[in-house]
Amino acid sequence: MTNDGLYRRVFKNSAMLTAGKLYTALAGLVYLALATRALGAHNFGVLILIHAYAVAVRDFITLKTAECVVRYGALCLENNAREDFQKLIKFTTLLDIGFCVLGTLVGILALSRIGPWFGVTEDLELVAAVYCCMILFNFKTTSLGLLRLFNRFDLVALMLMVVPTIRLAGACAAYFFYQHISAFLLFWFLAGAVQCLATVWFGWREFSHRGFGRDMNFSMKHLIRPHEGILSFIWASHLNRTLYTSTVHIATLIIGAMSGPAVAGLFKIAQESAAVLIKPAQLFTETVYPEMTKIAVTKQFNRLWNVIRHSALVGGAIAGFILLLVFLFGQSLLGLFFGAEYVSAYDILVLLMIGAAITMTSFALEPALFSIGRPEVSMHIRVFTTILHITALVLLLPKIGLVGAGIAAIAGSLATALLLLFYSNRLIRKSAD
Repeated sequence: MTNDGLYRRVFKNSAMLTAGKLYTALAGLVYLALATRALGAHNFGVLILIHAYAVAVRDFITLKTAECVVRYGALCLENNAREDFQKLIKFTTLLDIGFCVLGTLVGILALSRIGPWFGVTEDLELVAAVYCCMILFNFKTTSLGLLRLFNRFDLVALMLMVVPTIRLAGACAAYFFYQHISAFLLFWFLAGAVQCLATVWFGWREFSHRGFGRDMNFSMKHLIRPHEGILSFIWASHLNRTLYTSTVHIATLIIGAMSGPAVAGLFKIAQESAAVLIKPAQLFTETVYPEMTKIAVTKQFNRLWNVIRHSALVGGAIAGFILLLVFLFGQSLLGLFFGAEYVSAYDILVLLMIGAAITMTSFALEPALFSIGRPEVSMHIRVFTTILHITALVLLLPKIGLVGAGIAAIAGSLATALLLLFYSNRLIRKSAD
């Protein structure tokens, strides 16, 4: 495939996911606005902290096998290794299910000790424990990897819209009929469960339609033997992705523990607004990674750098435009959506948007490392920059408030981008030699 053809496919897939992500972001602002008005600042903060706790436990314990499916699945398809591909899917599916069960148990058992730190009182402990069962419904990552591997980003985009649609409908129902934390959590739980089951159904349907379901047996012998280095790849990609996705939830929990639920709610509003940039960066990573993997498998490293450069230009342009809109209209939109008491989130919103703009510009560097089979480098970078981010947050929050959280986010994003650039350049050039 030519470079032009590659870029067209990447940006076609990105356009489909962008529609889903924009809908997700806008719907998210609306259902959070309904929650703030229904619950008040304190209870809204408690709602956000319960959700952040469950998501943080889910992200830390359940494995992210989608990258593994794309990486090793592409190798199997390139080599026409049908049986090896079937073994790969059986192995990652078992990991998905097993670690989802483990994560649910850990979340429920740890809640009684950790919950009081962020405002979970005795009357909410049962509700929070039930909500932790949402961790069970994260066994969709193998299916998500299949959809990405088979270039079905239309279905990935459709799945993105399931959660915000159900949450929005549930928020409307809760706002008008039962303004309680448990009502909002119920619909958030249902949204995740429906999305998981639908993703699994579509993923396995694609797997079967391409003929890989035929003569597939249930033997569990030698599942990883054909896939050299798969265990280290899974653990490295899991830790890397966990640190990337859960840092904001960890930050929310720290803010809640140090400054109270109301301040954590204010941070969530700013963070969700900044997701207008963060979510496109995540979706561009999802769409460019399968293409980079196919390029790396065929050892076309010059083309890999071309993709990185074009991605940086596109990401930087989008980030700059959205950042300008925030400077011009951010305060007005915060007041319109969430009320006058949340306009004070503007300063932290601007800082979080600057950090997100850095991430948006550098989004292609991390999947480049994954595509050449070096996820451990990205993992080490994420460990270092997460420690930097959290340390800065803990030190700055008591002194300058939420502005400190924004400065910490910028420091983490900038350090991540610079280190990823340095090591991507070094390792890709080394691979080319």
